[in-house]
Amino acid sequence: MSIVVGLAPGQDNHAAVELGIVLARTYRRRIVATAVDSAAFPMAPVHFESQYEKRFRTVAEAALDEARALIPSDIESECVLHSARSSRRGLLEMCEKTDAYRLVVGPSSEGKPGKIALGSVSNGLLHSARLPVALAPAGFQAAEGARLERITAAYSGSSTSADLILGAAMVSAESSVPFRIASFAPRSRVVASANVPFDMESRVIDEWTKTVQR
Repeated sequence: MSIVVGLAPGQDNHAAVELGIVLARTYRRRIVATAVDSAAFPMAPVHFESQYEKRFRTVAEAALDEARALIPSDIESECVLHSARSSRRGLLEMCEKTDAYRLVVGPSSEGKPGKIALGSVSNGLLHSARLPVALAPAGFQAAEGARLERITAAYSGSSTSADLILGAAMVSAESSVPFRIASFAPRSRVVASANVPFDMESRVIDEWTKTVQR
């Protein structure tokens, strides 16, 4: 099984590769760094299209070279230029081809440091991928030799989140990474603006907390 790391040619892919390295080391999988050469190009004269493809391949190969330089020698890896009709489809094809355990993608070019920033490709993958998709925060950089230190699963009390808890617990057991469950009770601004007493809201939250803890 593999950790597929999606590379965006012409963009900074450090965050995605760094997260891929952490996951590969934690789960003891190999990395398949993938740049997709999309064949979906607007209709244009053959000569112009050929020039575009040549230029794109040059940029994609540069992204792969960058990934090779970042991946440490103790992690088995492969860097691939894969042709597909779209970046999203190409990454999913590589996940299926390499029996991927995780798919890692980086932030959009507009992402702010430390924040998750979805782009069109990552947003599409979250809605269509059949395997877990890991999103690297903008500017993410791990310490040398870093592994996952803890897995946190968010629980809302719903049946869907219950399934998530079970899945996360299995991943925790397989990787020997400590596991915790987190639930959140944010204070509503609507309630505050409606002059509802905070003690009343607190009683509701306390009751909700008891329900979740069961």
